[in-house]
Amino acid sequence: MRIVLFVLLLVGLTATGASAQTDKLNFHDRQAVVINNAPQFIQLSDFSFRNTYSQSRFRLNTDLAWKNVSSKPIVAFEVVMLRYDPFNRPLSSGGRWLITGRNSGDWSPLMPGQSSNDGMVGFDAEPVLTSIVYVRAIRFADGDVWMFDRASVEKQIRQKLPVLKELGEINPPVGEPKK
Repeated sequence: MRIVLFVLLLVGLTATGASAQTDKLNFHDRQAVVINNAPQFIQLSDFSFRNTYSQSRFRLNTDLAWKNVSSKPIVAFEVVMLRYDPFNRPLSSGGRWLITGRNSGDWSPLMPGQSSNDGMVGFDAEPVLTSIVYVRAIRFADGDVWMFDRASVEKQIRQKLPVLKELGEINPPVGEPKK
């Protein structure tokens, strides 16, 4: 009985210590910025990111919510995440997030008026101060595909975050690089 109580106490202290440490591994003034560049089709919201203790290590967790505001079911859409360090330099850890249907656990089409959300867990903690999301592509159930306007997205980013002098690659490649 004493051994079980000791193990439970030790596990509780370790979890509490990791939880307290999590606050130290996040910038207090971090910014999660949504660029709603496809407002006639999909509305992004509740974007957040933070380093947390998960699966025996500290990892960057990202969460996002969305709503289909179009009149057509959405089969899939692609979100681009841009990340910047404390000196406003682009980090290569951003990239694309393919959302299939409603979310990663439900690939059925996102019907008009429906909302959903999802999250991602990174491999390690990351020194991200600012992160941006926008929609790059949408596939509708009728086969139509909508693609983003790069110049418009760049303009919106610069308006919201004029401190970013170098945006980096805002249109990351899809799939593996060609050899």
